[in-house]
Order: sequence, then C-alpha cells, then structure tokens
Amino acid sequence: ADGLEPATTATTVDARGDKPVITDGPYAEGAEVAGGFYVFEAENLDEALKLIQKAVELSPDDGYIQDSLAWAYFRLGRYQDAVEPMELAARSMSADPLVNDHLGDVYWMVGRKREAEVQWRRALSLKPTETEDDVDPERIKAKLERGLDAGMAEEGAGPSHTPATPSTAENGTATPSE
Repeated sequence: ADGLEPATTATTVDARGDKPVITDGPYAEGAEVAGGFYVFEAENLDEALKLIQKAVELSPDDGYIQDSLAWAYFRLGRYQDAVEPMELAARSMSADPLVNDHLGDVYWMVGRKREAEVQWRRALSLKPTETEDDVDPERIKAKLERGLDAGMAEEGAGPSHTPATPSTAENGTATPSE
C-alpha cells in the first residue's frame, strides 16, 4: 500500500455511549493520529499536512495536534512555519519532555540556538510522560554537545522521533521521507 487512504474515506466509530455513533470523516483526534502516522510512515507528506491542518481547524487548542502540525512542517523543511504551532504545543504541554525536545529542534533550525539549548535542557529535566519511549536522553545530550546539525548528519536523516501523541506506539517509528 502507498500509505493511508484519503481522509474523505474515513469513518469514525465512537463507542463511549450507550449506542455506537458512526460518522463519515475523521474527528480531530482521528486526523491527528492518522496525520502523525502518515507524516512519518508515508511518502506523501503534503497529504499528511492537509490532514493535520484539518485537525487543527477542528481542535486548535490541542497540543498533540499542534505538535504534529509543527513536526509535519519540520519534516517538510518548513522550519519557520513550525515555530508557532510548536510554541503553542509547548505552552499547552509544558511538562512533556518530547514536546520540549521538539521545540528545541525547531528553534535550532531557525537559528535560535540558545533557545534550542534551553528547551533541550528543559526536556532532560522533566519526568517522562506517556511519550517516555520516544524521549532519548542520550540523543538530547548529544544535541547539547554537538548541535542538531551534527546529530542529523550522523543519523543520515532528519530527527527520528515521532510526534507526541496520546499513544505514540500506534504511530510506529519515524522513517526518512526520501
């Protein structure tokens, strides 16, 4: 398969009430998870960005969705576009080490090196949350010692962690989009 089907083919089932509710089209949460997966597993990053942008329209204050939007921009090399949604995500999820790590990466790529280092130090100081498997303290320490550029060159690709999501394990691991 070539990735996920278009968002227009999605059906959402909400089984939380007495009777399941079936809706055509993704809810924001479904689009964000699909978007996060699609950004890191599919080759079509532009379609993933559209899914995440739709999720932002539906839930603009959701930190997980803002993180995914910023990370999609980041993976597309649109670093300046990633700043605002990543800062929004960090404001709403300030105790999440992965979000602070992501913000550091974004700051580094737009030339805000000192702010990047502050965010990476903050990420190291925080207790891991449900995203703890995605936070690699050694990788963050390496960024503090050598910078993000050196780390990316050593890995042969962009940053290899997934967007912060309530259950990142469902999203798989990141792979280069090339």
